[in-house]
Amino acid sequence: MQRNIPSRIKTTLKTKITLIIFGLSLFFVLLEVILRLGGFILLSVQEYRNLQSLKQKGGYRILCLGESTTQGEYPQFLEEALNQRNIGVHFSVIDKGIPHTSDYIVAHLEENLNKYMPDLVITMMGINDAAKHMPFEEPNVSRVVSLLQSFRVY
Repeated sequence: MQRNIPSRIKTTLKTKITLIIFGLSLFFVLLEVILRLGGFILLSVQEYRNLQSLKQKGGYRILCLGESTTQGEYPQFLEEALNQRNIGVHFSVIDKGIPHTSDYIVAHLEENLNKYMPDLVITMMGINDAAKHMPFEEPNVSRVVSLLQSFRVY
């Protein structure tokens, strides 16, 4: 009686390398999608809270601009602390912290001022600018470098 022993499929080195590269590429694509989806959800929740603050009429509106050290950090505590004092004015603090560099925040400053029309603006920027400067003109960066820098995985 003969046994049917399954024959093993031999995988060449070239196929193994191709599969590893494909697996790593798929991993980075999925990681990028997850990071962007997470960022979208976080910014959507933040913007919803900001719009709730806009609906409150007749108060003193404070716009907090900054990087990740601002986003979801001190603005909510500032609003609570100011409103607990009961001085007869309702304070609305708008959190526009976003994990970017100062040049991005400054580029969107006018848009944020027009949208939220704050009575006071507080900024905390510069931490993400390590060794960068804000050029007068946009530097000439190749499309490939620009694309790579836009990835969250990068």
